Amino acid sequence: MKYTLLNRRKSTFAKNHSDFVTWMRKNDLQVFENNQEFISAYSHRKFLFEKIELNGENEHDFVEDLQKKTS
Repeated sequence: MKYTLLNRRKSTFAKNHSDFVTWMRKNDLQVFENNQEFISAYSHRKFLFEKIELNGENEHDFVEDLQKKTS
């Protein structure tokens, strides 16, 4: 499946939401130990700077919220 970050104009192909979050984490300026740590920080930044609340329970819910709330 192809995933695109609209604001950053970056795209990638990933097998699933988990692989996409891993790609996002590895391309972030900060270093995170795992996807859950990244999701938590990314969700916090998104709320802080854009007032967008994202579900950070797991990769699937996180990506689903990204698709709904940032498209």
